[in-house]
Amino acid sequence: MEPAIGRSLTQGFRIAKNSGPGIGVYAGSWMIIGLAAFLLLAMAGMPPELAERPAAPSAPAAPPAAAPPEAAVPAAPSPTAESGNLFTDLNDTVDHSAAHDPAPVAAASAAGVEETPDTNAEETMRLLAERNRIVGDWLRTAWPVLSVLILLVLGAGLMLSGGQIGYMAHSLRTGQYQVKEFFRAGLRSLPALFAATGIWVAAVAGLLLAVVAGLLLLRPVLKALPGVLIGLIGTLVAVACLALAIWISVRLSFWFIAVAADGLGPMAAARASFKATQGRWWRLLGFGLLAGIISSATWIPFRVLEWIGKTVGGPGGNALDLLSNLLGLAASLYIGFALLAAYIHYYDDAKGAASS
Repeated sequence: MEPAIGRSLTQGFRIAKNSGPGIGVYAGSWMIIGLAAFLLLAMAGMPPELAERPAAPSAPAAPPAAAPPEAAVPAAPSPTAESGNLFTDLNDTVDHSAAHDPAPVAAASAAGVEETPDTNAEETMRLLAERNRIVGDWLRTAWPVLSVLILLVLGAGLMLSGGQIGYMAHSLRTGQYQVKEFFRAGLRSLPALFAATGIWVAAVAGLLLAVVAGLLLLRPVLKALPGVLIGLIGTLVAVACLALAIWISVRLSFWFIAVAADGLGPMAAARASFKATQGRWWRLLGFGLLAGIISSATWIPFRVLEWIGKTVGGPGGNALDLLSNLLGLAASLYIGFALLAAYIHYYDDAKGAASS
């Protein structure tokens, strides 16, 4: 039977509706992994500076207000033989004060707003340097524990991913929801999933190194080209790399599914994924986009609920905020299981169509 996105989604949500035990095992396992990671970090003596956000530089202090210049008091005119009358003498005095040199007044005005040296940036840089030094010293001494932590999280994550796939595939194919299949499939597929992950990382790194090496080899030629042309070439290279990554990702949509659900090795599973996606690239691209939209839309009502909680504030608002996050997490787990089952159903239909 030729696979169909609508039929696969329907079957996926039907299977997820009855997969409560598997969802609980998956969520509980990640909680245990998180607790173990926290304990390992505590054993390693993680400095508090690593969890703190660098303090933003404070605004410079406002300069003191400029003191108003003292008003010049004109000297009383003394009548002389040459004076005309009192009004003429006063006029001369006012004109003489206006023509007085304004430099002392300007200096007095500026005396109160003289710019003070701003040391906030230097203090921030000093604190950042001290923080980096502390974290660097900790990394040099704690790397054995951190290596164990990375291997634990990576291995546990791959095992849970394989267990999730195996559990959903077994439920979909047999109609039986057995939690033991979760652990059985996870442990069985763990070595192959490790190898597949390594192959994927090596392929991505090799592609990036090839692009960088090509640009370095062409550097003498590129330096002779106009800046606009260099920018155009860079854009084309970036678009080509992105298009290649998308194409390969779609062709490998069923790679891990073939490993965990069919028990294939990494290379055999890659070939099975390429075979299942042959002639269906655009439909699977649309399937992936639709799955992304469904996953994102799941959080919309809970984000609205969270916003209401923050708006209300107080204990009731905090409780509503916590409830929205817990409900959103539960809904996200359910949707993730449903979409995974839909992909497995599509993969099984594609295999059946190819064999017939």
